[in-house]
Amino acid sequence: MRILVVVAQPLGLGALSVEEETDVIRSGFRRLLDAKLADVELLLDATPELLHRTLEGAAAPFDILHFIGHGEYREQDDCGYLLFENAEGGVHELDSTTLRQIVCRRGIRLVCLNACETGQGGREDFSRGVAQALITGGVPAGAIKPFQASASTSMPLSFKVGTLGRSGERFAVVTASIFTVPCCACGSTEIAGITTICTSPRITAVIA
Repeated sequence: MRILVVVAQPLGLGALSVEEETDVIRSGFRRLLDAKLADVELLLDATPELLHRTLEGAAAPFDILHFIGHGEYREQDDCGYLLFENAEGGVHELDSTTLRQIVCRRGIRLVCLNACETGQGGREDFSRGVAQALITGGVPAGAIKPFQASASTSMPLSFKVGTLGRSGERFAVVTASIFTVPCCACGSTEIAGITTICTSPRITAVIA
């Protein structure tokens, strides 16, 4: 199992707990990593071009893509965006349609989006949301959507993936613990969990 952790933290936006979340991901897959059955690759300072080159030039397809960064949904555009970096470290807004063109048909079997508003769909065309665009492109996606809540502790994301192989399985079970994180946009404490439950002809993601 190959896991690509994509990190985009443009200048001027809220700081991300990249090391902490990456450590938790590695911890969750520790047994597979120790057995040489899984590999976690970290893509820092991600631009759309860098992500495209990484996916296109990979020796073998990545099974899971985990995005850590910022996202937004614009009512006026009726479209979702992931906020990547540009060549100068600033913001490159990548719309959901272009993201789908970069990510889909690469052999990726699951995308986890740790970014605000990525689970929100379009009013007229629901697939214009970030997670929804990936799903319509054939890649199951789970969006981690923050909700305001009072909390005094912070726990990082923890999830497990089972029956996610290349031997024809059609079902994956994804377990996500509810956790508190600093909001990437405003710095307030929020509670979050995977909120998009999706089904595609290739795989079913079940939140447990």
